[in-house]
Amino acid sequence: MNLKLTSLLLVSLAPFLGQAADTPLGDKLVLELTFDQPGEAGTVMLDAEQKPADLRGAEGSGLGAGRPFDNTAALGMGGNNKNPGSGPQLKLDKGSELVAGAKSFTLQGWYRTETGQTPGNYARLFATARVTCNFDNKDGRGLSISINKEAALCPDGAFRTADEWTFFALTYDGTKTTDNLLFYVGSQSEPVRLVARLNLPAGTVYESGSNQPLTVGNLPSGDRPFDGLLDNFRLWVDKSGAGAVLNESQLEQVRKSDH
Repeated sequence: MNLKLTSLLLVSLAPFLGQAADTPLGDKLVLELTFDQPGEAGTVMLDAEQKPADLRGAEGSGLGAGRPFDNTAALGMGGNNKNPGSGPQLKLDKGSELVAGAKSFTLQGWYRTETGQTPGNYARLFATARVTCNFDNKDGRGLSISINKEAALCPDGAFRTADEWTFFALTYDGTKTTDNLLFYVGSQSEPVRLVARLNLPAGTVYESGSNQPLTVGNLPSGDRPFDGLLDNFRLWVDKSGAGAVLNESQLEQVRKSDH
């Protein structure tokens, strides 16, 4: 089964795979990973040696009664060229195709650092050939996204919360050049709120590299791990216009449905 067909089946069969029937913009949802079942949408979990492994946490250790992707086997948070890190990842072969050519998208998920760790040091939450979402440098100033090698940083302190489940969402409208990148944050007890509205004139996501993998919790090279738990990642994409930009109330609906 090819990737496009897999993605279409994921959306069309979403009510049977854990997606709430009322998930906003369900027709634009191209990827949903709850981590409750192995091999979702053709993904594979790899340990630090790039070998397949079941890295799901115990039942109830994720959101609600679910199971998270447990990336705590990472040797630390993130890494850099001088001191690369090492850790597991979740990988979808040729997954970059899902966002290649996107004029708009929304990326959303949850993360919880391992005890004693703070988000930072270039740890990756999500990566494709042309879109990556990560925490910035070793000082941990906030959450960053790069689109077509154009980057923007949100320094809100809520993204630096340690050892608590944090909801994050980024919406991008490539049909605009100003006020087109929005950062949202929430938690299990706090509703979703807008924390930044930035300019990122990167345009449509480039299609080059679309045959490269999509990874969660690390880079494909394995040297920028997020040290902690990850849960309920979703990606909405519109390759024809601005239709994949969720608003605050829609994201709050998602947050509430997750716990």
